[in-house]
Amino acid sequence: MRPDPSLIIRTAELPGDPNRPSEDRIFTTPNAAIVLDGASQYFPLERSGGWIADELGRRLQKLLLKNPLRDLTDTLDQAVRELIATYDLRRGEAPSTTVNIVRSTGDELDVLVLCDSPVVVLDTSGEIDQIRDDRLSDTHKRLRHISGSSTSTDRFVERFESLRNHPEGFWCVSADPAVAQHALVRDLSLASVSSALAVTDGVSTGVDRYGIPQSWTQAFKMGTSEPHALIDLIHKAEARDFLCTLWPRRKVHDDKSICLIQGSQP
Repeated sequence: MRPDPSLIIRTAELPGDPNRPSEDRIFTTPNAAIVLDGASQYFPLERSGGWIADELGRRLQKLLLKNPLRDLTDTLDQAVRELIATYDLRRGEAPSTTVNIVRSTGDELDVLVLCDSPVVVLDTSGEIDQIRDDRLSDTHKRLRHISGSSTSTDRFVERFESLRNHPEGFWCVSADPAVAQHALVRDLSLASVSSALAVTDGVSTGVDRYGIPQSWTQAFKMGTSEPHALIDLIHKAEARDFLCTLWPRRKVHDDKSICLIQGSQP
């Protein structure tokens, strides 16, 4: 197998709040795309989600440039351990980020997903294949069901945070050195793939929850022609629900990032 420098990678980003920088990050190499979503923090920390997304993304990019075909789990493992050691990150005091990686080896499309930034693949027959880690949303729903409506927000967040990087909860990159072993990994035949969308949850929520656009097939049609148009469609739908009543949520807009990956045309 060989790295494929002929990938076409197109990106689009939009911060949720124009008055602050996005905490999403996108990094690319000739044969890979890396998308990260730094988590906004309910309880303030010294460093932000955008900081850890940036630091991790740069390390992943450097490692994949040095060894384009290295196992993705091993690559993430090294990047996380280096990051924790460099800044002495400690559980409960460190920010967190999701990560997904899409990498062509020339024969295969390798996908790694950790936490709620999914990768959605359109195959050559028009079928949709979703590689997604739903453990965060499952944990949130389960805890909300157990806690009920009487639990204070602070108490709910404390319980939720106690399940971060926990066998009964969900996994993301933070201060836990072994977290890469909990990432989801898939290897797809590159010949069967038409294109792939690596996104943050600010985009995936549009399709999954709002039905805007109505399907991932439609999302690919928009994203292939103009990735920014897909982001704008979702963002404008949220703006019309600025009171967050149609789709209850903590903030009107989340940061939104898209990475469209396609093979070069013959």
